[in-house]
Amino acid sequence: PRPPSRTTTPQSPLPNDQVHTSLRPSEATDTALTGRQDPPGLRWPSQMERAAVQRMISALTPGERAQLDREPEDIRHYLFLTRILRGLPSEKAAVARMKEMLAYRSENAEIITRARARIP
Repeated sequence: PRPPSRTTTPQSPLPNDQVHTSLRPSEATDTALTGRQDPPGLRWPSQMERAAVQRMISALTPGERAQLDREPEDIRHYLFLTRILRGLPSEKAAVARMKEMLAYRSENAEIITRARARIP
């Protein structure tokens, strides 16, 4: 048997798109959808985390911000950047890690582009 979708519950008669549009992203957790709680790293960013990510982006140099703007959507998405923040003890450490990530992506742009092109 096919595993149940993570976007609906057996009790929910709503199709997937209605379940998602009825919830703000910060509320769209497994707790809201299935009664189970996501591990902390997989939860949608809280308002405080979104503000912290915005401060992290502001701490980048203009060149780093321009590079971040050119990165694929999944790399510049608040959820991805929040996961960097959650994995470190402070915003300062998260800014340093974000700068390292951007430097790595810049140095290895050709390889990353080729690898991503192979992903359907």
